[in-house]
Amino acid sequence: MSGAVEALRTVADEFFVPGRRRNGKVLIASSLGVDTWTPEATAVAKYVNSVRNGVHGYSKMTTDPHQASLMANHTGYLPDNVADVPIVHVTYLMIEPRTRIHLHTPPSD
Repeated sequence: MSGAVEALRTVADEFFVPGRRRNGKVLIASSLGVDTWTPEATAVAKYVNSVRNGVHGYSKMTTDPHQASLMANHTGYLPDNVADVPIVHVTYLMIEPRTRIHLHTPPSD
């Protein structure tokens, strides 16, 4: 599991543009094009999600200032262990008894 956590730290370190990363935050444009200081963890989550969306999300990456800013501020390097992050989440859900998953279920008749 520590490999997955270290991989996410590496992804955060790859936000490289000088002056756009400090004190655990990254300066990323909003969808309206306004630069906003975003916590590194949020920027990493959004970046990994954008990469995961790959081709079917590419048109949004080229037209949405937020997506374009995420891509432009990152080197593009993703460690192999990033693929283990979902396993960490599933493991946590299995071993943490207080975790609840809220699913919408239709009312019974």
